[in-house]
Amino acid sequence: MNGRILLRSLIVVFTTAVTCVVSTSAFTQTSDLDIVKSRLLEPLLESPERESIDNLLSSMKPDGSFPNVDYADTNGGNWATSAHLSHVLTLARAYASPKSDLAGDPRLGKAVMNALDFWFERDFINRNWWWNQIGVPGRMARCLLLLDDHLSAEQLVRGLKILERAQIRMTGANLVDVAYITVMRGILEKSPAIVAEAVNSITNEIRITMDEGVQPDDSFHQHGALLYNHGYGAVFMDNCSELAVIVDGTRFAFPKEKLDILSGLILDGTRWMIRFSTKDYGATGRGISRRSGRSPSAGYLRPVVENMIELPTGRTLEFRDLLAYLGGESGPPLVGNRHFPRGDIMTHHRPGWYASARMFSNRLLNTDRPHNGEGLKSHHLADGCTYIMKTGMEYHDIFPVWDWMKIPGATIEQKPELNGELCRTGTRPFAGGVSDSLYGAAAFDFERDGLTARKAWFFFDDEFVCLGAGISCPSENPVVTTVNQCFLRGSVLIPGGNRPQALLYGRHELDGIGFVCHDGVTYVFPGKQRVSLENEARTGTWREINTQYSNDIISHDVFTLLIDQGKKPMNGTYAYIAAPGLPPESA
Repeated sequence: MNGRILLRSLIVVFTTAVTCVVSTSAFTQTSDLDIVKSRLLEPLLESPERESIDNLLSSMKPDGSFPNVDYADTNGGNWATSAHLSHVLTLARAYASPKSDLAGDPRLGKAVMNALDFWFERDFINRNWWWNQIGVPGRMARCLLLLDDHLSAEQLVRGLKILERAQIRMTGANLVDVAYITVMRGILEKSPAIVAEAVNSITNEIRITMDEGVQPDDSFHQHGALLYNHGYGAVFMDNCSELAVIVDGTRFAFPKEKLDILSGLILDGTRWMIRFSTKDYGATGRGISRRSGRSPSAGYLRPVVENMIELPTGRTLEFRDLLAYLGGESGPPLVGNRHFPRGDIMTHHRPGWYASARMFSNRLLNTDRPHNGEGLKSHHLADGCTYIMKTGMEYHDIFPVWDWMKIPGATIEQKPELNGELCRTGTRPFAGGVSDSLYGAAAFDFERDGLTARKAWFFFDDEFVCLGAGISCPSENPVVTTVNQCFLRGSVLIPGGNRPQALLYGRHELDGIGFVCHDGVTYVFPGKQRVSLENEARTGTWREINTQYSNDIISHDVFTLLIDQGKKPMNGTYAYIAAPGLPPESA
């Protein structure tokens, strides 16, 4: 073989090898995009009920609009106009799902495209940035994925323009939201680079930080230095865990160290802020004013945990235990005590009960601002708020009838009405706790608008002790420390001769009382304290705490137990023991 022939042969072999490598790489990228797309579509291809489809089709107007949608609505929270895209999504699912008996139906296909074009032609914009950059692009992305093979070139361009409003330039849960939308945009544009950039922005946000996001103690901050394991933390965990499953096994898969941080946030942080499927309301910001209805307030954790079980975290057994715990009393109990210095909260678990103490300092905010008219009365949620839960239903949707100046555990000046700055940092640095993982003590030096108090909690097996000292306030308004304010469940018992006696329904001033027992919790007052007690109906409306809801009057029976510190207290004190694990005869 001469040199020229040998050279030509080597060129052919080299060119073939390069072509094979490039083709293999392109094939792998395409396959990964197909895998991600199929996983994104999987939950969307569950066919909606036929009745809802028929109703939408029969009511749709010739221009593609729906008579039950208010297209002129300007609400920044529950934006009524967005229901149009929900209807489009419902129709698109029925059209694309192999499980639907209307799959590929020409009449349905024409209707869904008509409704989609109606939105494109008007491009509705809301005054709240969230709808424009997250809410609308998120729904639109799912519609486009379902209809991808049926979209015209113009429809795809218009849809992608809306998706491009989800710019990756935020932090925490909001960043994860827009990055998730960008992943779907990358799939629609068949661009591995866009998908990789979006996934990387999410994994980069899964980090330990002193800014917004996952904190060194596995608490979560959003909207500044504000405890938010539920609410924004819920969105963060939900989207991160879901996307981690979607990209698992592809070139976009989350690194192991990121799964470790996400696992810590869930198992070592959020798990310690729930009782069964009920969240600790001290870690949910303005979301406390949102109605849960029949759904558990921490029900979002179930799909999060189910996602984590599918991933190579090395903590699968712990996630399975948490999933069982979320199911109720049949799950393995969580036993222990944990202090979160970055959240200014201590949580305490025993098989039969849960309690927490929420504080704030000059390092942290007390609650969220009233964005979108939510959380309008949340001023005192970190002033020593102390939740006590056995079933988890003690405070479930009680908040319209709550007296928000009698927050459980808090010492509060009883002003004529709630006023002053709602969202604020504390004025003093001392708030903290110590824990050996089973028992703990928390304390803080509290000051608000001239009211001062030193408050402390000591958590044990059957009870926890609450102490207050240095309670002073210069105003003419009385000051009270509320022991608890929860749903009234059954009788309220106080000492009565040889055995406890039940109190009549109403309001009571009890002098020299040794204990009060209600709903399985015994409150003991060393030295026989004078207390005020209410066991009666109270009314209110959701609108008073959240402008997105109605003014319909709601009534619930409420139990309120408090210690009155009087007017202008000087170095006042209190002491009581809450014993969820002891019967009244042990008092």
